[in-house]
Amino acid sequence: EFRRVLFRSKPGGTTYRVTLDKSIKDKFNQTLGRDLTFTFGVAPSHSKLLGPDNFVVMDPAAPTRCSVFSINYTGLKVRMYSVTPDAWPKWMAYQKNLHDSKGVFTPPGRLVVSKIVPIRNAPNEIVATNIDLSPALPNGRGHLILIVEAFGGTRSEDDERVQSWIQVSNIGLDAFVDQTDLVGWVTSLKDGTPLSNVDVT
Repeated sequence: EFRRVLFRSKPGGTTYRVTLDKSIKDKFNQTLGRDLTFTFGVAPSHSKLLGPDNFVVMDPAAPTRCSVFSINYTGLKVRMYSVTPDAWPKWMAYQKNLHDSKGVFTPPGRLVVSKIVPIRNAPNEIVATNIDLSPALPNGRGHLILIVEAFGGTRSEDDERVQSWIQVSNIGLDAFVDQTDLVGWVTSLKDGTPLSNVDVT
């Protein structure tokens, strides 16, 4: 729902002039008789931030970067933590703690990137900011936690953050399980072809 509101809302700080043509008919086939013109304004937009969800698998054919979308913020604080799959339970616990408490918690993993990224100045417009993930992926593949915090919004209490566990891999894993068996297979994320000689744990 938030995604739809962000991308379908009218740009803020704008005045609109709408004219209804006199030939418009109602359900009784009656026309307006004369043109009607209305003028209305849209207030400046509140600050908003939208980014990747809780878990993202990157397209292996695309560059290793992701986009965040913002309205009326001036900058982003970007942090990336290098993680391995065995840190997943700690990541889930970290997210639960964030929602259940107002304390300060540190995500799992090793902090490898911490920087400030400016946002293109475009008041009341949706701005896309690309974040290069490659500094946290020395071999071009792996796992990382991305945390992006916005600042410089229209109101200080509007400061927001998005955070996600991001996986960059050429391998797709599928599994089905019933009461007695688990069946799994490994494919290429690029084209779906089966992969051989892959160790699965």
